[in-house]
Amino acid sequence: MAAPVGFMKAGDRYVKDPDRRVQEAIKMVFDKVEELGGARQTLCWPHEYNFDLPVKQTNGDTARRRPHYSAIGRLKHRDVVV
Repeated sequence: MAAPVGFMKAGDRYVKDPDRRVQEAIKMVFDKVEELGGARQTLCWPHEYNFDLPVKQTNGDTARRRPHYSAIGRLKHRDVVV
């Protein structure tokens, strides 16, 4: 299974992507999950404010677009080092 956007696989753990802009965007998602109480509310937030989040493309590059529910859920449920 591939690492979620914002993270890279390091052995059996996930570590932050070295790109600071990606790190800040992903931290904002975690902060919003804590503030708003769940993935559904967090998903509504970027759509309401026309905010794009980083996504991994199939070639490994990072692009930006509105998130899907599954992307927020994958971030929320990973064993990550934040």
